[in-house]
Amino acid sequence: MKKLIPIIFTLFLIGCSSYKSSEYSYSNNQKYKLVTVPFEVGKDTILVTEIRFYKISSALNTQQVLYDKFGKWNQKTISKYGNRMNQLVWINKSLFKDNHQFTILADGVETKTDYYASMILFDTNFKDCINPSHPLSKLVIKKLTEMMGTRLSVTDFYTVLKE
Repeated sequence: MKKLIPIIFTLFLIGCSSYKSSEYSYSNNQKYKLVTVPFEVGKDTILVTEIRFYKISSALNTQQVLYDKFGKWNQKTISKYGNRMNQLVWINKSLFKDNHQFTILADGVETKTDYYASMILFDTNFKDCINPSHPLSKLVIKKLTEMMGTRLSVTDFYTVLKE
């Protein structure tokens, strides 16, 4: 029994971890990782899948590609990472040539230990679209990696961001 207590305690600590991540993946010349992160919805916290891109020139790259595709964002909030960046939100945007609408949150981190640009996507039913169990997950990930792979180096995004 004494041997089981440390094992149970270790499993408990592992299960309580805030972030769970996959291995790095590569698509469209983009290095990315799927990470399960806490997300606040009102007074509740749910776990959602965030896609993090690592082959970037700025933690703002996801925001830039979304701005280039959809124009100015619908909402600007404080980054969930507590850095000096803002999280930008696009609501009811279509990634594909069909009726699927998404709410897309773009964020990023630039610190001494972390450097990535990230996105979280919800469908109209507030379902996590990057989660591998979502029926559109593979298509969404493919589209996002394509967008990141073809991003423009110069746009007016940074000028609009400072407004």
